[in-house]
Amino acid sequence: MTGSGPFGDPASASQLGAAMRRGAADLAESVIDTRLGRELGSAGPHVTGLADLLDHVGARLQSYAVENAAIRREYQALAEAVGGCGLELRGWVVAEPWGVTTAEQARARLARIARLQRAADRLHTRHTRIQIDLTRAANDATHAAARTAATARALALALGP
Repeated sequence: MTGSGPFGDPASASQLGAAMRRGAADLAESVIDTRLGRELGSAGPHVTGLADLLDHVGARLQSYAVENAAIRREYQALAEAVGGCGLELRGWVVAEPWGVTTAEQARARLARIARLQRAADRLHTRHTRIQIDLTRAANDATHAAARTAATARALALALGP
């Protein structure tokens, strides 16, 4: 099995990151707008902070897309190497194919499995790390957005209708 692996679409992640960064820039610019800036009052710095976090997540998405595409290419090369040894790459696991084999073929395959599995494990670790980094950035932005919304509601209630 030499599929594309468990990666998703790097181009879509990059496009989403670019859209988030444009939105963050627009949000930051709106705080500078004097009319809106007056309406925001003391919430302005919170909105600016939120824009910074959105920009950070957008940048992380774009970075993730680049790193993910590189890992995807390495995965495909590994899948070809695994297939060339008469083995299969199933997700992140290097395995012997199903079917009848000779003892000599089985010994040769087993000798290669450990080396190829270490390569798959290293690649999987890199992929997991970039996913964790992206998830952490998204979670931080989500919590910051919730805090900003709560602050804006509190300010709106304090100012009244």
